[in-house]
Amino acid sequence: MLLSTAAILRDSPGTSCVTTHEVASSVNTAILGGQIKPPTYPFSPPSEGPSGPRKLDSSPPAMAYHHSRFSPIGSQNQTFLPFRLVHSEGFLTKMFGRRDAAFFIGTLFKVNSRNLYLVGNMPEYLSGLMVQSPSNLDARADAIRPDNQPLWLLDMIAQPMYQVVPQKMWTPPNQSDWHRYVEQASLHLPVFFIQNDGAAGLPLVRALAGDTASLRGANMPAPLGGGHSTQIRIAWPGYDSWERQIQIRDQTRQRNEITLERFAKVVSGVVDRFLTDASSTATPDGPWRVGHAGITRDNVFIVGAVQVSAGGWMPILQVNIPPIVTSTH
Repeated sequence: MLLSTAAILRDSPGTSCVTTHEVASSVNTAILGGQIKPPTYPFSPPSEGPSGPRKLDSSPPAMAYHHSRFSPIGSQNQTFLPFRLVHSEGFLTKMFGRRDAAFFIGTLFKVNSRNLYLVGNMPEYLSGLMVQSPSNLDARADAIRPDNQPLWLLDMIAQPMYQVVPQKMWTPPNQSDWHRYVEQASLHLPVFFIQNDGAAGLPLVRALAGDTASLRGANMPAPLGGGHSTQIRIAWPGYDSWERQIQIRDQTRQRNEITLERFAKVVSGVVDRFLTDASSTATPDGPWRVGHAGITRDNVFIVGAVQVSAGGWMPILQVNIPPIVTSTH
């Protein structure tokens, strides 16, 4: 059972809340050190976030997670070596920042993250970060190790030619909702839109046009869990949090789960609507400005989506704007 946040972070005199930024910092220092379990509720979203693209460090070897005992196989040339997510250059780290990414892993797997290890360089996912145990039992395996151990895709190494859009991780507005929709929920692994050539993501304009048949598993059901609808939430830097509800069942009599390519098109439509709304409002100066003299749909790539609560997903986005050197929080 996860420890309460109050048992981990004591408010200083006069302080009434603990932010995700603070909780995630404890996750990074204490959970990865094996001292405590992930906190249960951050009480409020982070008070501040990155203002621009983060510095692109040199990427480590492509590896992946599992949360069982580390058991290397094969020769020394294989990369079945311990490696922590917060030290990776994956999409989750670049999207949420290192501390919030560590916090996300705690909420996703509900285990002490010191037991998480990386395994990697699978032929099907050379830049993949994969787990040996999924976050929910009905997840389809994405690859098989040489020793017949199944693997599930958790993250991918972000390619340096595009900038990952940093976003604040969404959290429920109160503690009871946190317990119900995050702590006690069986959250699904992130969904990635991977093309048949192995590239992660596709241009937004292509997805909007329905040019999604090149996605791996395009006609397979999108692994979104139960329910008939969900919220797509966007926390674009410099703009107010924005969300729209989408249907995740088709219109057939059986009301089947929508396919992966349909999910890509629907999420792309939501992102495009956000860009339209944002461009018609007062826009901030800076590298993440949307609209005139800023980022448009032609600059955006849709990479996938991350489930942050039982009823909500956040899109993983990249843009083809020049890199701006800032610190990774």
